[in-house]
Amino acid sequence: MMSRDIGAVNRKARRAAAAGAVTVLVIACVLLSASCSSTGYRCPGHLDLEDKSYSDAFRELNSYLKKKYAFTRMKGIDWDALYSQYGPAIAQAEASGDEQTYFLTLMRYLNSAHDGHLSTAEQLGDPGYITEHIAGGFGLATQQLDDGRVIANWVEPGGPSEAAGIGLGAEILSWDGRPIQEALDELDLVYNGWAVTTNDDIRCTRQRLLTRAPVGEAKRVSFRNPGATAVGDATLTARDDEGASIARTYPHCITGRIGEPVNFAIEQKMLEDGIGYLRVRVIFGKVDGPIVDGAREVVEDFTRKGTPGMILDLRTLEGGSPLTAAEIISPFFKEKTLFHYDYLLNEATGEMCIIKQNAKGDWVDPGEPYYIEPAPVTYSGKVVVLVSPMTGSVAECMAYSLSKLPNVQVLGFYGSKGAFGTVGPGITMPGDVRITWPFGYGLDENKKPLPECVDREGGIRPDVRVPLTYENAIAIGEGRDIELEKAIDAIRGI
Repeated sequence: MMSRDIGAVNRKARRAAAAGAVTVLVIACVLLSASCSSTGYRCPGHLDLEDKSYSDAFRELNSYLKKKYAFTRMKGIDWDALYSQYGPAIAQAEASGDEQTYFLTLMRYLNSAHDGHLSTAEQLGDPGYITEHIAGGFGLATQQLDDGRVIANWVEPGGPSEAAGIGLGAEILSWDGRPIQEALDELDLVYNGWAVTTNDDIRCTRQRLLTRAPVGEAKRVSFRNPGATAVGDATLTARDDEGASIARTYPHCITGRIGEPVNFAIEQKMLEDGIGYLRVRVIFGKVDGPIVDGAREVVEDFTRKGTPGMILDLRTLEGGSPLTAAEIISPFFKEKTLFHYDYLLNEATGEMCIIKQNAKGDWVDPGEPYYIEPAPVTYSGKVVVLVSPMTGSVAECMAYSLSKLPNVQVLGFYGSKGAFGTVGPGITMPGDVRITWPFGYGLDENKKPLPECVDREGGIRPDVRVPLTYENAIAIGEGRDIELEKAIDAIRGI
């Protein structure tokens, strides 16, 4: 759903990163369509079901995924049960010509795997099913704390929530007539517009969706303001606010610019106490292209200046090329180091195998991993890597490899997305719905699967977890980057 307007309100604050991720996906699909006769490897091709009926296409889709989806056994997916669960709604949508039910049912079916790579990539001609559902806000953003409380961490001055008496920091006790935790648990995550994975990702998504609704829809809220004993009640009506509350929720609040742009993909800044900051937003293209060159130049500059520490921000990096990713982090490694293995389905044999691609897109070196080759200049100071539930795919491989170095710590409110799959050309469904799906996944140095989301757990966990306290939640709403502040403290040794 990343290159269409559906979900645009939901991801207004992350458009720059999303646009880059779409480009990465397109390039990956082109590369992964290649084959190499010398190795006998053939990547799964594009499956076109667009001209079929809803029911026929859904049946073929389910059979195809049952046979080829990489994580069926690992995630314990029962494709027959999913077909029985969602097939009747697809059939009913076909009988009544109900495109909305068809589309949302298809998304719920895919989302049930909790796989960041199994989702709808785009649907041309946005019918607005998701956009309209989350177009309205109440002048309010909420954040759930580690102790379970849900507070108003942003209240729009002059907005409907402030007018109703809800103060900054108010504890939200009920929403739409239900206890707050029940209201959160019952939110339909399909309106995120993209698959959710781990419990961390789900928690963030629920906070974002709680205070969104169709324009004109009313919600009854009970709350207790800071220092008050009495419980207040209010009826709020959603209005078109251009997604204002979304930019006040985590992790969307961190998508704005922090450093100075080196190019379209890289930001850098010299922070207080001479601490270096490097942010990578997207990675694709040639291994000797502007992204790798820009990142290396920044790290080399920090090295020459003798910075006591450096922050590598991967919080909004959602994936990309493994070759480029390995080059970007190479200045942190003194020795040649295994990055990861790709364990992929071979369409020619129907079996999984270890293989990789070179810079030309050719399949080469069966059984061999991707490596991190040391750069000419090595950075040996303290390094803090920032991750979030948006950090996905090869960005997680970067964090995983770096986390093994003695001078590196991973920091964040939450862990990463837990999506280590490898996607190919995809599937086209009726209505021009484009589906991405993983036909393989990454393995670590012991040839064990990298921590893919299973039972809503997975991803790269922070060495230093930033607590979601009342004070930190309020700071998020104010636009402060608490994770960055804590990373600076970690380098200082505070």
